[in-house]
Amino acid sequence: MHHHKFIQDTDHPILIPGQSPWADTMVLNPAIVRLPGSDRIHMLFRATGPCSYLYRVGRVDPYPIFLGYAWSDDDGQTWQADFSRPALAPQLANEPDDLWITNANGERVINYANGCIEDPRLTLIDDKLYLTAACRMFPPGPYWENDEPLQCTPSWALTAHETFGDAATQNITVNVLFEVDPQKLAEQDYDHCFSYVGPLTDPSRGDNRDAFLFPEKLKINGQSMYVCVHRPRDPWHYPGGKPGQSPAIYLAAAQTLEDLPSDRALHIPLAQGLLEWEGNRVGGSFPPIRIASNQWLLPYHGKQNDKIGYTQSFMILEQDQDGWP
Repeated sequence: MHHHKFIQDTDHPILIPGQSPWADTMVLNPAIVRLPGSDRIHMLFRATGPCSYLYRVGRVDPYPIFLGYAWSDDDGQTWQADFSRPALAPQLANEPDDLWITNANGERVINYANGCIEDPRLTLIDDKLYLTAACRMFPPGPYWENDEPLQCTPSWALTAHETFGDAATQNITVNVLFEVDPQKLAEQDYDHCFSYVGPLTDPSRGDNRDAFLFPEKLKINGQSMYVCVHRPRDPWHYPGGKPGQSPAIYLAAAQTLEDLPSDRALHIPLAQGLLEWEGNRVGGSFPPIRIASNQWLLPYHGKQNDKIGYTQSFMILEQDQDGWP
């Protein structure tokens, strides 16, 4: 099997911050995908910069998180990036009547991606390209200095639990699923490229990150299901979790994408940190790769503590008799 190398070894960065106000401070955490039969490699990268000119609430400058677009047409040897505007930007609405969005089914739903859109993952399933991203209803402040999610939350949101739930009152992370039109992405027609499908995780069960889909449906308990990897901060809100347990990797499986965050989905724990470098948390890194008829290679990362950062590794998942990885 021939594997393409998406990014060639270079002695200089592929992308650097400072090219535009929305990407002034950081560019990082990219997702890349090459579609069958295409020479183009698509990249969505996370970017941020101080955006007080767009949105101002609280004591600090907000740092909304955007997704930018970059591409390579020569097998990853060189990359071009569009810094003229974000490919996918949070709406940054500040009033309750504006915190809604029309989803891919034409329904008016809560816009969990209003404040920031970060940590993209791209997955092709049944000829459809999906994007998963970690989102908040309101932008963070300078989160690398103080991870306080309420710094830029309007005061009215702190008492809006009946309408918007914990996603507003705590400004926690909710994983959101978008459908992507790759042709419009290549044409940089960003306004018609992304369709909001809905949340992949339930904010009433706490903060959640590192969510993405398996690149094909799996037959679980005799039924064809979408399978999502995610990392709840509070695993005790899910089956098999224990109070005080550190963030762990979970799987959710459902027959529809909309059911994945709900009680209609099947939820099981996949991995809990065991080694010293996994002591603080473990989470999936990007969509798994099938390596055999019943095996998957899952990249994942662990964090040791607040001072010692992330380490990347891999695990091999073998499907059981019920079809679970």
